Amino acid sequence: MFWLVNKKTVLTLALVLFVGSTGGGRDLGTVRDSSINVKGRASTSLFSTSEPTFNTAVHNAGNLYSPFVYDKFSTTGNSLIDPETGLAVTLTTYPNGSDKNYLFSGNVWIGGIVAQDTLVSIGSDGWDGGFAWEFFPPDLYGYSTKRTGNFADDEFETVVVDTFVGDGWDAPPHHPMGIKVTRQSYSWADSLYDDFIIMEYKIENIGDNLIED
Repeated sequence: MFWLVNKKTVLTLALVLFVGSTGGGRDLGTVRDSSINVKGRASTSLFSTSEPTFNTAVHNAGNLYSPFVYDKFSTTGNSLIDPETGLAVTLTTYPNGSDKNYLFSGNVWIGGIVAQDTLVSIGSDGWDGGFAWEFFPPDLYGYSTKRTGNFADDEFETVVVDTFVGDGWDAPPHHPMGIKVTRQSYSWADSLYDDFIIMEYKIENIGDNLIED
């Protein structure tokens, strides 16, 4: 479904996961906002060189276990810990508690034409000589994910933007589209609904340029 809001396109997608390894410890170099004019944030702010927080949320209520990092789903490795249980994160598992693991990693890639240039922003790319990330929390070193609502047994909201550029993690160099992505994810313990996870993505153009196609 599409809505046009103040000449900005807002796209909402709903995905269902039925049935991941992140990179870690990389020096990001100097990280700064991109030159894209994004309302509410200066375009030249400088940040420290330590790695941004990788927020981790785990869907563990039902028979389908799956960890979510802020820009990915079904991700494990590199000492990721479930902040609510203190336990190490594993791959997507079905049935929950078994040793049957699925889905090495799942990431969101979004592309479009901006100012006559074809651009793509990626959740991560683990095959380009290392790991590259292009979505981060709006507050680069803050938290992006929170537990929300009472609709589902496990319900999380994650907000990320593609507007940061830096040295070391965006290879090849990142050219932001100027987008904000909000993900709602839901899972249930009831045996009628415990073998899937619903993900709803809202994609917003927060830059000054029209994004086409």
